[in-house]
Parts: sequence; C-alpha cells; structure tokens
Amino acid sequence: MTAGRTVGGRLMGLRVAGRSGRPLGPGRALLRAVLCVVFPWGLLWIPVSRYGRSLQDVVAASTVVHDWYRGSPGRGLTRSG
Repeated sequence: MTAGRTVGGRLMGLRVAGRSGRPLGPGRALLRAVLCVVFPWGLLWIPVSRYGRSLQDVVAASTVVHDWYRGSPGRGLTRSG
C-alpha cells in the first residue's frame, strides 16, 4: 500500500486519509489496519453512521476519500464521509 491506497482502492478511486484530507501517518495507518483485521464487524457501522464511517475510521480519526485524480485540486476530490 502506498499513499493511502491499496491496488483495489486505486482501481475504485479511493484512498484513506486523515479528517483533514492529508495522508495518514504510519502509526494511524497501522492502527486502522489492525482494527480492520481484529474487529471486522466495525465495518457494519458504515450504514448506521451519519457520515458513512466505520468504527475503525472513528477510532483512527480517518476517512475514505474519493480521489480519481490523485488529489489534483478541483478534480474529483470528494469525501465519502
């Protein structure tokens, strides 16, 4: 994974970022990854959440960003939650 993207995320135009939209640091990225593996049912919170965030995103203070154009200003950069 590089720049907050997996291969699947790159194909789907998604990346994980901090709440400000900046890339996650290595510690928070690792925390989020571990939480996704250890507590996968936290993903069930997404449809219940007002902002469409998983419990892992809430704990790691992260968000999933739609980013088809690699963060180019004004081109396809929107938050999903």
